Amino acid sequence: MSRDQSPSDAEIQVQANHRLVEELIASTEDLSASEGYVQDLKQALQQAQELEAVGRLAGGVAHDFNNLLTVITGSAELIRRGHVQSEEDLNELLDEIIQTSQRGADLTRQLLAFSRKQLLRNEVIDVGRDIQGMANMLQRLATSEVRLEIESEEELYVSIDSAQVHQVLLNLVANSRDAMSGEGDLRITAEGATLGRMDALQRNLVSGEYVLITTSDSGCGLTKEVQQRVFDPFFTTKPVGEGTGLGLATAYGIIRQSGGSIEVDSEPGAGAIFRIYLPRVGAPSAEMEPDSGKRQKPAGGAVLLVDDEASILKMATRALEADGFEVIPAGDGAEALAVLSQRGSEIDLVITDMVMPIIGGRGVIEASLAMEDGPRVMAVSGYSQLVLEEDHPEIRFLTKPYTASDLVDAARATLS
Repeated sequence: MSRDQSPSDAEIQVQANHRLVEELIASTEDLSASEGYVQDLKQALQQAQELEAVGRLAGGVAHDFNNLLTVITGSAELIRRGHVQSEEDLNELLDEIIQTSQRGADLTRQLLAFSRKQLLRNEVIDVGRDIQGMANMLQRLATSEVRLEIESEEELYVSIDSAQVHQVLLNLVANSRDAMSGEGDLRITAEGATLGRMDALQRNLVSGEYVLITTSDSGCGLTKEVQQRVFDPFFTTKPVGEGTGLGLATAYGIIRQSGGSIEVDSEPGAGAIFRIYLPRVGAPSAEMEPDSGKRQKPAGGAVLLVDDEASILKMATRALEADGFEVIPAGDGAEALAVLSQRGSEIDLVITDMVMPIIGGRGVIEASLAMEDGPRVMAVSGYSQLVLEEDHPEIRFLTKPYTASDLVDAARATLS
């Protein structure tokens, strides 16, 4: 090719630019495909991690509940076979059954807290004042060798179940105490905080005003690997028999269910800092419910008791009848509606479970409230998604599992 036929420098540059554009387009297409592939990998990894957590959860639950059931069934069998030497031995075995059952109930509440499906009774509280009020309890838990310091601003109002706040703080303090091997410094602070859009997104929250609760200790600290799993159920760095691995998982579940977030910042040998963000609300109304004093025992009454679990229905019927109530048991929602249509005017109180096949507790409640001069209503549930507080805030809830005394006291209070 002659020089006159050779491409000019400008043409060469244009051709080079075209090739560059084509390469960029191809790279962009490859990148888009890669991004989709990476996203698929991320989702697969997340599902695998969730399955791993579920596996640990199932294994831990099976282990703990098998231990509890061994005590309960073993003690009951000893009583049934008559292997009891005295009334004192009998009472000891019965107390062991009751206490072990309570531990099972506590484990269930921890699991529901982790899954964020527990029944919460929220109220507006000054969380700083609440923490200050726990000072003595927290110091006893931390032991006298731990130097505990608590500082809080005033009027830090949040809407939360105060009992759950206590549970979270107790878990965090116990965790810090163990990390410090019984001696060190523990500081708890509560203050107002404002989260901008980016800070809120990082914590899966919305921007706005929050109450920040911080616990910091001088313990052994956590590695990055441990920090990534510290809120997983049944994950623990403690020796076998010294920790269940549910404390921080429970705290995580409680805070997330309450609309907040919890995070950890730590390095090996430099202690650990846990930060809790809870949505801040306005001060509660000055109006307070009058103190009704000690409730009087009702002079009986007719109770429609609804539960599809035969053993619970039998136990609850005995408990209410022993307290002077007339009990009309119903094994499901359809049977309960039939009783209401036939004997509705005779019934003073309806106590219904929320989870039943075909017609659940919501249907029984709606039918009861629709009656003119109808009965009072009480719902039984251990599952937060079934709460009717928004529709019917006047309804009293009894959380499963409950004792016979819990049931009777709740029935009295509902009728009073």
